[in-house]
Amino acid sequence: MVFKTRHVAVSLCAKGFREDHKRDHRYYFFYHQGKKSSIQTKISHNADEIDDYLCPAMSRQMRLTRDQFKKFVECPLKAEEYLNLMTQAQHLSP
Repeated sequence: MVFKTRHVAVSLCAKGFREDHKRDHRYYFFYHQGKKSSIQTKISHNADEIDDYLCPAMSRQMRLTRDQFKKFVECPLKAEEYLNLMTQAQHLSP
């Protein structure tokens, strides 16, 4: 499973993540009810692709399985579904 970095970044931002520009890497934090949550992931500035090594790391950071991460990036997993998953797993309060 290989994704273009730009495609992953667009998916993150479209589903509630915001990029933090003040760091050495591009960090993305999930916002819920207008507040930054503890859910985050990062992408290296020079990365062109998210490969089989980085996909599991990013999925763990986002508290998803590899299959859920793939669906998140490819868009079958919508923002509302992601929020429901995080709420059900008690990573976020309802």
